[in-house]
Amino acid sequence: AGFISKVRHLKARFDNYQSRVVTVADSALATDPVVTTDGLLFTALVPKSLPSVPNTYSVYTLREGSVSSLSAGLDWFHPTSGGDATRAWAELATRGGSRVMRFARASPPNSTDRAMVEAADAEQPVASPDGKLLAFIREVKGRNSLWIRQVSTPVAGTTGERQIADSLYDVREAAFFPDHRIAFSSRREGRFRLYEVDPVSEVIKEMSVPTCSARYPAIS
Repeated sequence: AGFISKVRHLKARFDNYQSRVVTVADSALATDPVVTTDGLLFTALVPKSLPSVPNTYSVYTLREGSVSSLSAGLDWFHPTSGGDATRAWAELATRGGSRVMRFARASPPNSTDRAMVEAADAEQPVASPDGKLLAFIREVKGRNSLWIRQVSTPVAGTTGERQIADSLYDVREAAFFPDHRIAFSSRREGRFRLYEVDPVSEVIKEMSVPTCSARYPAIS
């Protein structure tokens, strides 16, 4: 009975492995894929060879079939990159909290000395397609608010860093439209909903589709 149960449980479990874009040797997890101008950025958890060294999350790049690490030594998550192929951002998580760091993709940030703080007390950065704006999440008393920051050539109607969806929306994920509008997921009244917000007018509208509980918006 145990054998039959295990066979049924594993049936077709590995059929989709041939569809994987990339694998990292010995990795326990690969997630947060981001399409860039010349490849992919993603997060992977790779166990360390020494028992005394803790496992860490690192940001990796896939370019022309070659995989390489862009970060090491600390826990890096949620990479993102806009229209500029030379820059990237990622969330650096430490015991003191998370912050969004900017670094040069040609100069891997093996330590914080090779990256600069873009936004303090910030998580899950998302760059606009043209690389001019950066959206990120900031926690307020256990609930998430959505913020944007100007990181390149000024965009009309935007200055510095400001909140565009408060903690009442409890924002979970966000994605940019090409015109700088942002789609984001929100947990309200017991289910997840999708909204869009204009960073200039700050008008927030609930999206009419899908009608079911929904998360993880992605803009083609």
